[in-house]
Parts: sequence; structure tokens; C-alpha cells
Amino acid sequence: MSTNTLELKINDKFKNLLPPLTDEEFKYLEESILQYGLINPILVWNGTIIDGHYRYKICLKHNIPIKTKEVQFRNEYEAIVYIIRNQLGMKNLTDYEKATTKKKLEETKAKRAEKNMSLPLDIPKNTAKNDFNSNSETEKDFLNFEELIYLPANKLKKAIAKIAGVSVATVEKVKKIDANAIDEIKQELYKPNGKISINTAVLISELPKEQQIEIMKLSQKEIIKIAKELKAVKKAQSNVKSQKTKEVKNVLF
Repeated sequence: MSTNTLELKINDKFKNLLPPLTDEEFKYLEESILQYGLINPILVWNGTIIDGHYRYKICLKHNIPIKTKEVQFRNEYEAIVYIIRNQLGMKNLTDYEKATTKKKLEETKAKRAEKNMSLPLDIPKNTAKNDFNSNSETEKDFLNFEELIYLPANKLKKAIAKIAGVSVATVEKVKKIDANAIDEIKQELYKPNGKISINTAVLISELPKEQQIEIMKLSQKEIIKIAKELKAVKKAQSNVKSQKTKEVKNVLF
């Protein structure tokens, strides 16, 4: 379908699943569409955009013909898995992007569990019943299905970790960063060659927001130095706590 007057629906739940484009990335995309037109159609499900929010925005702005392709899902949970899996399939994702995407899959699973949704009758029989094994011959077949969200909770983390290519520990660090870090830190983590790593960011994010702001004004070398100092302090505090715990046990027993 192609039209320059097409009005599509935007669901923030779908739109916010993916990291926002930087100003530079948006400008590059805009210039490309202005020069070549909309090459890749916007994916829609029941009139709602699944993939192509920025392309849609640019086409409306410049009155460029909009091309769409309809995709089918049984429910919005399958749509969410599709969007996230496509993101994980992109090249050159930073570990922060991978971990953030993995976290969103876990959150989607949790929301589904809260609603106590039952498995649809037409799910492939071996999708949710078989154990997910990283050495399994069925792994490639498994990744072809949209039913990831229907996996039991005890198998989901392992499956997502395999797909995302990041450890569970990395995801836990990203959760802390998302909860405590200022936006400047998160934006830097989205950059392929950003001046801050996940390990550094999780240490900096434990500081008050005012201190985080001042630290992010520093050079990469200075930030790494501060992170090492914070790590040393944290280790020393942990050793003291461990020693006190040991002393208490000795007294009690």
C-alpha cells in the first residue's frame, strides 16, 4: 500500500520499546528518505505502526508517499516480541542496547504473567514444553518462532540471554543504571564508542544526581579514574562488612 495521506495509529507501548534515534541519526535518515524516498515499507498491525515510527514522521513532514506492509499477530505480546527480536537482530548494537532490550522482554513476560494469560491452542507443541538448551539442535528452529513470550519463567532468562548475547549479570547492572543514572549516562551508553562503559556507569549511577552531572562533564580518562576509586571504596566497605559478619558469627557460635 502506498499513499501520502495515510493516517496510522501510534502505540507508545510499541514505540518506546526501541532506543530513540540521536539527532545525527535522525538527520541521516531524513536526508536518505528525501533523496531516495521511502525504500523500506512501514510495518503495521491493524493500522498501528510496529516498525518505522521515525520514517512515518519524516514522510508526513515532507509529504512523501507512505508505503506500508501488514503483519499479523495473535496479540500485542507477540507484536512486542517481534519488535524486540528484530532489534536484537540488528548489527552493531552496544551491550547496553542488548541488555536494555533483554530487560524489556523480561518485563513483558512479567506483565503477561500478571494477567494470567494462558497459552494459545495453536502454539507449536515443542515451543513451550521443551527445555531450552544452548546446545540443543532445536535452538535455530526455536528462534524462528514469535512464541518466545510463552516460555515458562524458569526458561525465559536463559533463552533471552542466548538471543541477546549478554549475561544476566549485565542485565542486572543495566536495571540499576536505568533506575538511578541521569539521562546523559544512558545516552552515552547507546553510542558505539561512548566514553563510558556499563561497569563504569553502574558505579557512577550510585552517586547523587548532582555528582553524576559533574562527572559526565569530564574526559573519559577522568571518568574511568573516578570509577576505579569508587570500586576500590566499595570493595573496602564490602571487606569490612564481611569481617564484621565473621566476628559476629564467632561470638554467637
